[in-house]
Amino acid sequence: MLLMKRWMAHVSLRGRMLLVAAICMALALVPSIQLWALQAKELAFTQSEASGIPLNRQGQKVLTAMRGYREVLALRSAPDIDARRRTQSSVVQRELDGLDELLKQQGASADRLKELIELRQAFVALDKAQSSAPMDVARMMAQVRTVVVRAQSLLDNVNGDTALLLDSDARAHFSIIASLQESPRVADALSELVAIANAAVVDDVACVAAARARYLEHIGMLRHGLRRAASQDTLNAASLKAAEAALLAQQNMVETTLEAAAQDVNYPLNELAATFTKAANMHESLSARLTSDVDQLLASRANSLERKRLLLALLLPLMLGLVWALLHKVTQGVLKPVMQTVNVTERIASEGADFVGNTPEEYTAFVRDEIAKWGKVVKMSGAKVD
Repeated sequence: MLLMKRWMAHVSLRGRMLLVAAICMALALVPSIQLWALQAKELAFTQSEASGIPLNRQGQKVLTAMRGYREVLALRSAPDIDARRRTQSSVVQRELDGLDELLKQQGASADRLKELIELRQAFVALDKAQSSAPMDVARMMAQVRTVVVRAQSLLDNVNGDTALLLDSDARAHFSIIASLQESPRVADALSELVAIANAAVVDDVACVAAARARYLEHIGMLRHGLRRAASQDTLNAASLKAAEAALLAQQNMVETTLEAAAQDVNYPLNELAATFTKAANMHESLSARLTSDVDQLLASRANSLERKRLLLALLLPLMLGLVWALLHKVTQGVLKPVMQTVNVTERIASEGADFVGNTPEEYTAFVRDEIAKWGKVVKMSGAKVD
């Protein structure tokens, strides 16, 4: 504090005013820079999330191909089963190639690329096992599910890497979880039910119960996620509620069909398979729409952040210029009278007068004393005014 006082004693008034102006400019500039950096961080975060949408779409194509592979294998009595299996296997391999290409284009981590290699190897082993061993539906279902779970885990990790699972906005968070995590799992459970009907093993209670339990678990979580998303997103609440209602109708259709098949041992298998296939097709359409909604939400957020950054880039120089102009005006308003006083003092001093700084009362007393003093001198001299 003492050093500051000594330093200020040697700084002119102009220097002090300039120092105050510089501090004011810094106080205006620092928050502006922080706001700019915060918006840049939010934009980069949203762009990272958006980069995960194409990966999810391609990943869902992989899962769809795997579901098709499972359903083909379930047609164990078909005469061309081997040819159809090979055709569907090539579809899975093609979609895996597409996912591999996208991951490399977006600079995915070595861990994700390794996971994809392991997923491909697991599928190749699965396909080889199905081509060389007699068909065992329960074993086939378990083996396919193992590969599918590996694919779902890869997509979950990709969503973590691209920050999709880290979105703090409740409106986006619940939509992302519902569309990118739970919806594919519902589709997989429906595929299992289709495969069970195609393989004519509805009497395998354990197999049916496991598929049904997975279906109810994930469709319940999906519906819950959509309800939460609708409660947070007033703009798209109607659409989200409609999607949740469609899922409820789908669930009722599947549950009603399962109950009817359980009560009737002669329930037509083709009708059972057709109902589950219809539910799966309805769900695939709904899932694609939910993914598109998330994509649009992220694109809208990115556009909004871009506009805010542009507006800030335009207004920031103007506002800082205005602050500088006001500071300059205030500084000049303070310095001008002071400098005028200094100039008058210097001019008086140059004419041989001494400048005395006192109050009006002190000046009045000084004039009165001077009149009394010089009045006596005049009287003693006898001087008279002509």
